[in-house]
Amino acid sequence: TKPGEIDPNLLSSVNITLKPIPHNVRPAITPRPVEAIEGIGPIIGGRLRKLGINNTIDLASATPEEVVKAGIPAKKATEFVKMARFLAKSELAGVENVDEQVAEVLVISGKIDSKEALARVDPEELYKRIKKSIDTGKVKVPKTFALEKEDVNTWVNSARLRTGITKPE
Repeated sequence: TKPGEIDPNLLSSVNITLKPIPHNVRPAITPRPVEAIEGIGPIIGGRLRKLGINNTIDLASATPEEVVKAGIPAKKATEFVKMARFLAKSELAGVENVDEQVAEVLVISGKIDSKEALARVDPEELYKRIKKSIDTGKVKVPKTFALEKEDVNTWVNSARLRTGITKPE
């Protein structure tokens, strides 16, 4: 051997044992009651529940027109829906390729309000729900918005990686 080179005859072998490290999975997030939204107390919360709007994800998925049916002024109904959508969208931060537009689509059409909820959904079923919501106009998207099954798979798989949840419920 030349100076500075390692003689392969002088190398020894090393045995390495790899042990899996348990991954702590966060418990499922329970939906927050509508009263979690600033300005909604027990009276308005009760009226919303009579309409089937029981939690913040229901409120985020509703239209202001639906919320007005609870006897809430249109301006306030719009504020409540916006706050619920903002809350839900913030829970989706960090999921691959989920920007504000995608988060809104997930919240309104898929009733997905957290990484955990996204990780537990079947991608094929979510794709169908989103497509139907776009086709029927329930959710408004720019003309440039293109929904592909592969995108939905990416979102779900990214959420699964971040939460440790490996399969749909």
